Amino acid sequence: MTVTERGAAGRDAAAARGEAARRRAGQLQQRRAELASGLPSDAETAERARTHALESMERAKRAHRDAAEVHRAAAAQHEAAAIVQAELEQLSGQD
Repeated sequence: MTVTERGAAGRDAAAARGEAARRRAGQLQQRRAELASGLPSDAETAERARTHALESMERAKRAHRDAAEVHRAAAAQHEAAAIVQAELEQLSGQD
């Protein structure tokens, strides 16, 4: 995958994460309204909250892995650029 492709994929992934976050914010807003109106919690709402917490943890882990991968790719690009720079400096010194 090229840097451009990685950037496009990253933007698509970011857009998907943003949409998921907006949906979840809406769900949380609805639940806060339910609680404010006196609707009690029950086993079903507790299980739903647990499921959402697990999903959130998985998203955080995936985001961390993705960020680490991008960091490794950037480090590799930096090292490659440093090698090219060193070679150019060596060649220019041989004039």
